[in-house]
Amino acid sequence: MPIQLSDNEGVDWAYTGLFEIVKIGDTPQRVTRVNPDSEAWLRADRPVTIEWNPKLINFTQVRIDVLAYGEPIDPDTGLPGPPTWEEIDEPRLQDVKRYAPTTTCSLILVSYTVPNTGMYTWTSRAASQVSDKNCIGIIRVTPSFQRDDLALWSDLHFLGYIMNGMFQNDTSTYSNLRCDEFYEREKAAGVDKELLNSLRPCPCNLTQALADRGRFKPDPMCNMDDTVQNRTQEYCRFKDDVVHCVTSIVPSDGHDSTCCYDEWENLVYAGDSSSGSFSRRVTVEGIPLYNESGKVPELSSGIADLSPYYMCCIWGDHCDYYQDVRPTRDCAWYGNVRPATVYGDPHFATFDGVEYTFNAKGEYTLLDTTSASQTQFRLQGRFEEILDRNGKFIAP
Repeated sequence: MPIQLSDNEGVDWAYTGLFEIVKIGDTPQRVTRVNPDSEAWLRADRPVTIEWNPKLINFTQVRIDVLAYGEPIDPDTGLPGPPTWEEIDEPRLQDVKRYAPTTTCSLILVSYTVPNTGMYTWTSRAASQVSDKNCIGIIRVTPSFQRDDLALWSDLHFLGYIMNGMFQNDTSTYSNLRCDEFYEREKAAGVDKELLNSLRPCPCNLTQALADRGRFKPDPMCNMDDTVQNRTQEYCRFKDDVVHCVTSIVPSDGHDSTCCYDEWENLVYAGDSSSGSFSRRVTVEGIPLYNESGKVPELSSGIADLSPYYMCCIWGDHCDYYQDVRPTRDCAWYGNVRPATVYGDPHFATFDGVEYTFNAKGEYTLLDTTSASQTQFRLQGRFEEILDRNGKFIAP
């Protein structure tokens, strides 16, 4: 959305820019969880540490909040309520927050006011409000007294370090019970059949997957392109047999076809391995208009797909249940990517509005992304003069 800014009550508009709304996973992570793969971030009563650049917040004190996301059921209708961000204000700091689980979709659970040194360590504690229904969340750092002006955010992650006491006391039993409930719901709804009937077929090997940039992209939660996170994404970290995953660019009826490959470039099927290619019932891209449960980019998929994955495959013993209801779309019907051909005089218009004619011959890169974001795209073209049926050049 283009915006203009005036500093003289509208006499002139000297400043212009673009306002963009992007998914959580596409925003820079200004708050870093130290050693995110460690046990400390998966279980309570252990010290955890975060870091941030203190120069980004021009205050001596900052507030650190842990927020959890959920899609609670409306007690009157029995249906999921609309996603909202809501704070429950309490005067006490360094304490677990209280909230009404049927009236909010995201809540502050833990808050700390600390000096703005760029690093903070605290010992996590179990929060009775955090269950498998809202165990996906994010950490926020803000100025302590002007919290609406600026915020720094962490990555979206599993909140095992503040999960409730039942989870902490008997992780396996709690997770197996939650997995059993999940499996019964999904089978009753016929989710496995729905996914197999609607998902895009996976490429049969890694070479095909890397070449098919028009239909598949690197999975934001597990891909070999992401050198920054160093395989600490929430799915990839537990998939020892997998080197790369791709996901469909265009969701199929709101689902994501996810395809993962081993070091021999073979497609790893969900039915064969706990490191398999688990489809997503809810696409990480979200579904317009994004303001309903099950349609919020990345967050809704976290509740529908990532949380059950943890309950069934990481903490529980029933990964076969998850494998059954998050199947891999077979590659038998996959069609290889083919070059496209375009005829005509090569007129171009760039994104900044420049128009020109380009009559050179040879191979060129027409478009290439330059940012360090997870969206990587390159469009290449080969230009030749047109030949007639006798092999002679056709004059313009």
